[in-house]
Amino acid sequence: MLITANYNLTSSVSRVSAGELRSLERLAQSTAGRVSQLISDSQNLANYIATDTDFIDYLRAPDEKRKALIQAKLDSLIKTNSDVFLMFLMDAKGLALVSSEPGVAGFNYNFREYFQ
Repeated sequence: MLITANYNLTSSVSRVSAGELRSLERLAQSTAGRVSQLISDSQNLANYIATDTDFIDYLRAPDEKRKALIQAKLDSLIKTNSDVFLMFLMDAKGLALVSSEPGVAGFNYNFREYFQ
């Protein structure tokens, strides 16, 4: 009986382990697909912003009149993309000109690694 019990236990543990491994592999594939989609979407969003003439014109010559338009565009982009938490535009010196979050605009971020 002891040999049979050991055999059944070993078989059960092997089946459960194999099932858990398959579940973990599916989860890893799903997560990798989601991360890949997030990277692709972020690249597309960055390309859009980098080629949008409103953003380009504003960064070339910031003024209060266009700031409202840019603010509205940033707010709209944040609302339509649930993966994006914060967006802000910086000038060539690292000064945040417009932000989707209050309190970010007006600060200089030239010390940050992503700016440098």
